[in-house]
Amino acid sequence: MVNGVRHCRSTETGNRKRAEAVERDFKDELRLKQSAPKLAPEMTFGELSAKFLASSSFKPYHFDRLKFLLPFFEQLALKEIGKNVASDYQAYRHKARKLNSTINRDLEVLRHMLFWAVDEGVLLRNANGTIGARALDRSPTLMGLCRWFLSGAIEDARVAIHCTMTAVSSL
Repeated sequence: MVNGVRHCRSTETGNRKRAEAVERDFKDELRLKQSAPKLAPEMTFGELSAKFLASSSFKPYHFDRLKFLLPFFEQLALKEIGKNVASDYQAYRHKARKLNSTINRDLEVLRHMLFWAVDEGVLLRNANGTIGARALDRSPTLMGLCRWFLSGAIEDARVAIHCTMTAVSSL
């Protein structure tokens, strides 16, 4: 079912895993066809912000965080926003002597807006390459990557690697 409409298609296989993969591809193809007229990856972040502010998903908290996001991202096309640009934003905010927690709050709003753009059909994929926000809910690995991406805490990654290496060496 895609957007409340049933669609049928033979998977032409008896293998369950292969059938599930074919079904996922088919649903992604249907979503693409339905959202194709609205796709606008060339839209700038400033334009997306205006649409987001007019939506019902907008909260006053988002407005507060957008004050800091807009000067950096406003002229960027949505298709250009990814992990590298987020890392550049982190460096930009660190130069302004902001704490990691503050930067993470900003990036969380950016992430929320990109997922909103996927759900609205403005983007086909978010910065993590998943189709739709619900794809992250199904994948604990991607959710973990998202948390790490948003934390931006390289120190946390070093600690995790150190703990893993210690655990392996103690075996």
